[in-house]
Amino acid sequence: MKTSATPRPISVTIIGWLLVVSGVLGLVLYFILFDLHEAITKLPLLLAISFFVNLATTLVLAICGTAILKGRNWGRQLWIGGTIADYTAVGVAGGMRLNWFLGIAFCMGITFFLYRPKASQYFAHQLPSTPVSPA
Repeated sequence: MKTSATPRPISVTIIGWLLVVSGVLGLVLYFILFDLHEAITKLPLLLAISFFVNLATTLVLAICGTAILKGRNWGRQLWIGGTIADYTAVGVAGGMRLNWFLGIAFCMGITFFLYRPKASQYFAHQLPSTPVSPA
């Protein structure tokens, strides 16, 4: 009997779809609510940089979510790198507020689920370990 590759854990599925939906909705809201010309010309430099890093991170969310759903390991690595860049830019430009710390705690929770043994096995495309029966 041939066994298939590790099935995608439910937590990875939920995280992947959460990233896709939040990335797409975030991009739509950016272009509806914000005036990019004003962000370039009227905002102080640090806030403008933070704005564009956040915009790029929102785009990366959708890409990472899609990659995570397809079992691509680079998706979870890119998500962590993008999240670190985003929170660093926001922390430097806007200061560390309570919601900043809550966001970091939330991201740490997502990272925990993305790097659990079952998730790592899924991203490595390994076969699930099965107990060896005595002959």
